[in-house]
Amino acid sequence: MAELSTSIARPCRFVAAPSYIPSSSVCSSHVDCVYPNRYHAVDVATLKGYLKERIMTSVTSPFRNNRMASVSVSTAARPPRHSRYCLSVLTLLLPMLIPRNGCANQSPAGAPSTVQSHLPSADDKTGTNPLNLQHSVTVSNQLESWPDNLIFNRAAYAYTMPLAGRRLAARLELPLVISNITGRTEAGFGDLAVRMVSIPRLTARSGLVVGLDTTWRTATNSALGIGRHSLAPFIQMALLPAARTIIAPRLSQQFSFSGQKDRPDINRTVLGLYMVWLPVPEMWFVAEPEVAFDTVRHQKYGNVAFEWGRLLFRGVGTFIRPSIGMGRVGARPFDWSIAFGFRITP
Repeated sequence: MAELSTSIARPCRFVAAPSYIPSSSVCSSHVDCVYPNRYHAVDVATLKGYLKERIMTSVTSPFRNNRMASVSVSTAARPPRHSRYCLSVLTLLLPMLIPRNGCANQSPAGAPSTVQSHLPSADDKTGTNPLNLQHSVTVSNQLESWPDNLIFNRAAYAYTMPLAGRRLAARLELPLVISNITGRTEAGFGDLAVRMVSIPRLTARSGLVVGLDTTWRTATNSALGIGRHSLAPFIQMALLPAARTIIAPRLSQQFSFSGQKDRPDINRTVLGLYMVWLPVPEMWFVAEPEVAFDTVRHQKYGNVAFEWGRLLFRGVGTFIRPSIGMGRVGARPFDWSIAFGFRITP
């Protein structure tokens, strides 16, 4: 069965054509763009003129052919009042429901739209392509080593849900943290993380990703979170220069609000470069350097992460991700870290 699809650049909307609309109201240049459930691409001018004529006919029919005196204008002779009102409202709203150019930009039936043809294949279950939004569950654990033998261990469960035909996605992450950065070992729930992602532009070789990373002060102990809520809008340009190769520079701006007054504010700009290479479709290597410019502490620091992963079988993969902190002691986020996990992409 054919599916309704629209172009991201110049969409052509569809309306359900009621039974009283004649076949002449359908765009003659796209007679084949008829879809199941009586959905038609309707020419705006033709349909609007037809509806106006229908309303005028309903109102003036008792007075035509100079028989005003002989025709009794009774309630029974008039069309139902609610029908006239519905037609009037539909006529007024029609220009807002359908683009002015009608179905001039609609692809013929059976032909894939620009949006659908450029979407990455859902058969890719590696989870490495930022343009490939799919349902996924990730269970991971990251251990960070800090100076003076301090550690910060974070186990997380993350669920990603695509929306709007895989052009949007929402991600929820629930962390459990063990840390001794206060001098004694603490354990509990960490800061909840929520991410919203959108792909406003997509071509065969590139795509634009914009989104918002948020963290919320839900930690059960001050040592297990940052002590404040934070927002981090970001933009990322994903380039696909060759098969199974991705280069995606990224820019984000994180700032904090509300929360504990005794915890420092956060205001930093982060530049990153995400690079992926898949020697075979079931295996991947990732390199991701990041540098942060902290305007609150007037410091610069960063880290470099590497990742190796492989699909164990269809839809289930594993990965290991070591990282090295950069910057002077006290400024860099950690000395080193190691993360590993499993990702399920059904």
